This record gives sequence, structure tokens and C-alpha cells, in this order.
Amino acid sequence: MKLFQLTQLLTCLESPDDQRPFLDLVDFTTNFCANALELRRLCAELVMASQVEHRNKLQSLLKQLPALVGKTEDNLQSALYQVYERDFPIAFERLKQSIIHLKSWLLNMNNSVQEQLALASSSSEPDGGMSKSLAGFERALTELELSILEEDNSYGRRFKTITFSILEDQTYISCRARLNDYLGQLTQHLHAIPSRLKTPTDVVHEAKALTSLTSELLPLSKHCAYLLAAANPASKPGRAGNMSREETFKLQEFKRRLDKLSQDAFRVEENNPPMDKISSHMRELEEIRINLEDLAERMVCTGSFENHLMENHLREMNSSVDILKSYLEDKMVAVESQGALLTHLGEARKSCTYLTDALLKAAKGVPCKVDLITAAELQPPVLESWLHISRNTRKMLAQLSSPPSNNQEIENTADRILQGSASLNKHICNHLPGQTMVQESQLKLHEMLQRLNERADQVVDSTASREETTRTLESWLPTITNALGQLSLKAGRVAKLWNMDHWELVAHELHQMSKPDFENVLEKSLLIGPRLRTTDQVKVTDSLRRILTSLTELNHNIKDGFTLPESKSKVDATSRQLQAECEQYLNLLEEIGCSQGGIATHISTIRHAMKKLHVLSGTGDYLTKVCISTRYEHENKSNRFEPNFSFSVELECILPEHGSNSVIHSDSSGFEKSEA
Repeated sequence: MKLFQLTQLLTCLESPDDQRPFLDLVDFTTNFCANALELRRLCAELVMASQVEHRNKLQSLLKQLPALVGKTEDNLQSALYQVYERDFPIAFERLKQSIIHLKSWLLNMNNSVQEQLALASSSSEPDGGMSKSLAGFERALTELELSILEEDNSYGRRFKTITFSILEDQTYISCRARLNDYLGQLTQHLHAIPSRLKTPTDVVHEAKALTSLTSELLPLSKHCAYLLAAANPASKPGRAGNMSREETFKLQEFKRRLDKLSQDAFRVEENNPPMDKISSHMRELEEIRINLEDLAERMVCTGSFENHLMENHLREMNSSVDILKSYLEDKMVAVESQGALLTHLGEARKSCTYLTDALLKAAKGVPCKVDLITAAELQPPVLESWLHISRNTRKMLAQLSSPPSNNQEIENTADRILQGSASLNKHICNHLPGQTMVQESQLKLHEMLQRLNERADQVVDSTASREETTRTLESWLPTITNALGQLSLKAGRVAKLWNMDHWELVAHELHQMSKPDFENVLEKSLLIGPRLRTTDQVKVTDSLRRILTSLTELNHNIKDGFTLPESKSKVDATSRQLQAECEQYLNLLEEIGCSQGGIATHISTIRHAMKKLHVLSGTGDYLTKVCISTRYEHENKSNRFEPNFSFSVELECILPEHGSNSVIHSDSSGFEKSEA
């Protein structure tokens, strides 16, 4: 059926300008290899369960499958590669021919299987072929059980790590939904078995469906257990990809185009390289640069991976392409500079390739690493439930191999399979990844909020000198700024991961947000209080309380979101609120530092002035000119030259209320004055 749909889809490609069928083709063929492997597995089961006189014919057909699938995959890759080329209809025609060959092979395989079933139903020993088929299904389940028992016995003996990719369809919610779907199908088949056992063919079909469903339960249940264990802080959480499927395909196409440019590169030894071809390469690099720049800037803003590496690649790409453009702007390139031109062309191509590789690496994400010793508390109950289902399924197959007259035994075995299914579902659903972590984080936040309220009742007049307060602020401000910046970044990351249903990664982020680093920031902030004026103490305490309250509310919404879908949308709003509270607290500390003076706090003064000008320039069409200068003010005391260092900031702009050039002065006193 899938091959028929693919063939029908290919016939819809009427013209090169019709891009919608191509996009459908890309979506449809995403899991092509997995479907081919499943087809091969089913055919292998048929060969194993077939009679001797048909086995050779089926085996010969099975040997033809890998070559046909490989040819189809090659033609598919060629079609995807040449979608932007003029000759891509030829590639699609080759792909359609491969699909036709596959359809022909599938028809022959289907005819052979139907012949075998017809012969088995009309033979003098009607149960012979059926018994062999059921025995084959039973052997497949036995092999799975042996592999599970071997893995189960390895717990605690050695340290072993399981890695798995973080994909959109492999979250806990999606895996649990698919698990429930398989359990529902299993229940439906079990209830219908007594009424459907009319012919040997019906018995084989029911046994095959039962075996397939039981086998599919294993990878899903194991993956759910891994996700539950991945929420443990001892595991390495990994990272989800940050690109859509369309963006990933676009990056892969850019990679192929850059590889083609590299193959067609001109050697530096050529005396007269063709300028029209160099200009063509330049135009293509410029087009790729624009697309890569948009993707890279968006990825850097997410803060989900190494920003400095991505920023460096982006900076190098823009620099190399701009240098190449400046060379090509001169219509008459000197002969002696042609070597440099080709060198810059190669550098621009390499920088685009480096950025493309970095973006492709970021799109794949980082796999989770789960220690099986850590997962041992969750894994054995899941495996025991699956083994219970599998063993009773084998008993069911043994009962089906005899004449289906004893329906009571079949119904009793079906009830035992349903009991194992209920136990498996209970183990998976009663443990939510990250639920324990959220509860622990809530307890820590409650303790910190309680300590803050106790300190708030102890507001006293400051006895510290101005110089001592300045030194304290300058020494602690970088630590506080860095910690709150990380807290704000993690808040945004939590909201994004929560919307992607990666609960196990959310648990790790919450664990990082409640680590001792943030507690240390809280302690430093509380120690700063007694050194400040009474009004500043109240402001600092209130701002800290709002941060802790927002963080507590974020944890509460996530906890409710595990069981209440309507609470899921509240996480985004709470995350943005927490980020805003962190920014307000940092601004408050900078304002207090500005009023105290000091080198570091004057740098904060510059930052505040720049922010004001940024807001001013963003709300009107006024010309903004910024001039930041540092000057020394010297005083001559007692006939001795002693420099007295102070910093001032001059910001020259056109203010709307004056309508003329104005200069804002900020000195060590923390006050601002305007001169028209």
C-alpha cells in the first residue's frame, strides 16, 4: 500500500514549478528505510514458517529485496539532490522505475504466500503449515525473551550506559500514547480471537497480529523506562534538536551545493581564471550566506548550545564573503591579484561549510545517556510485565496450534495477558519523568523564601561606610549577575522544552535552577542588605521575593501540567515573568551601585545610558549620536600632583523635548544633568 501511494504521488509531478508534490514526497519518504527493514523482517518470518517446497522460492525472492531497496534509495537521494537542477525530472523518472520494480517484487511475494496458504488449507494435513507458522512466531518471542533475560541479569554487574536520540516522536507522552494504542489493539484482538477462529488461515492471521503487537510493546516500554531514568540528576540529559524537518532538509541541500562548489573550484595556478564563473560562484555563496545567517542568528538566540562557536563561525563567514565581494567590485582585477581572489573564494566557501556543519550538528541534538544502574529501579518491573505478556502469548500460540475447540483455556490465557498489560501500563503511568525533581525543587524554594522573609523582618540602619559598600558591590556584582543571567536563560529553556514535551530535560533544568549556586546568590544578596540604606534594603528584599515567587509558581505550574493539560499554557507566561524579575533585580543593583560610586558601577552607568539611548532611538526617528569618553580630573594638593580618578560619561544626542543637540553628563555622584 505504501509503495502504491508513493507511485501515485510521483505521477502527480506535472511540472518543475509544482513544488507541493515534491514536499509531499520528502515527507512521505522520511521513514523509507525503516519500512524496507520491516518488510524484510516480515518476509523472513514467512520464510521461516513456510513449508519446504515453498521455502526455496521465498528465499530467492527475499535475496532480491536488498538490491531493489538499495537501488530505490540511491535514486531517491539523486532525486532529492537534483531538485534544484534542470534535469531533476529524469531523476524522478528513475525513481518511479525503481518503485515499479519493487511493486512487481511485492506482487510476486504476495502470490507465493497466497499459494502456500491455499495449499495448507486444502492439504490432507491442514494443521501442518499452520503449526509451523505458529512455531515460528513462538520462536521469535522466545529469542526476545532470552535477550531480555540476559540484559536483566547484567544489572549491577558492570557500569553500562544506554544512549538514545531525543526526537519529537520519542517523548514520554508520545511513547505512552503509542503504548496505550498497542495495548488497546492487543485487547481488541484477544477479545475477538474465539469468534474469529474459523479456518487455519484465520488462526495464522490472529497469531501473527498477536505476536507483532507483543513484540512492539518491548521497545516502547523500554524507552519509557529510559526516559523515566533520564530525569534523574545522575544521568546526562542530552539536548533536543532546535530545527524543523524543513530547515534540516534545507541545510542538507546547502551542504550539497557547497560540496559541488568545492569540486568545481578553480586552481590558483591557472593564469586566467574565468571571471564569469567566479562571479557565479560568488552569487551562489551570497545566496547561501543569507540563508545561513538567518538560521545561525536564530539558533544563537536560543542559547541551547555553544554560542561562542556559532558566533565565531558566523563572523568568519560574513567577513570572508565581504572581503571576496570587495575584490569583485573592481571590474578589472589585476593579474597578480587573481591568486588572492581565488584564495579568498576558497576561504569564503570553507567558512560557509564550517557554519553549515555546525548548524547540522546542532539540528541533530545530543543523545541522552542513562546509567542502567540508575534505571534499575524502574526497568525490572517493566521487563517483568513484558515477560509475563510474552510467556502467556506463547501459551496462547500453543493452544491455537491444536484444534480450536477449548475456548475456555484460550479465554483464560487472554485474561492473563490482559493482566500483564494492565501491570505494564501501571508501571509506566504511575511514574512521571521529573515529578520527583519538581517536588524537591519546591521544597528548596520554600526554604529559601522562608529565610528571605526572616531577614526582611530584620531591616536595620546601615553602619557600613560608602567605600566598604562600594567594594562589596563590586566584588559580588559579577557573581550575582552571572547567576541570575543563567537563571533567566534556563527559565526560557524550560518553557521551550516543556512545550516540546521533553519532561526529562525539564527536570534537569529545574535541578540546575535550584542548585547551591543560586542559594549562594541569595546569601550574598541578603548580606548586601545591611550595608545599604533602609529604602534600598526594602527594594532588594522585595525584588528577591518576586524572583523566588515566580520560580515557585513556575515549579507549581509544571507540577500541575503533568496531570492537568490546561496548566500547560501557564508555563510560558510564568517563564517570561521570571525573566523580567531577574532583569529588574539586576537593574536595581546597578542603580544602587551607581549611587555608591566606584569603577565597576560607573561601567554600569554607561550601560544604563546606552539602554536609554537604545529605547529613545527605537521609539522615534530622532538622530542618535553616542560619544563615550573617560577623562582624568587632576587636583594639585599641597604643591603635589596627585591624580584623582573619576569617570564621566558624555552622551550626545538630539532629545525630543529640546529639539537640539544635548549632552547628558553622568559623574561619580550618580546624578545626571542636561545641557542644551
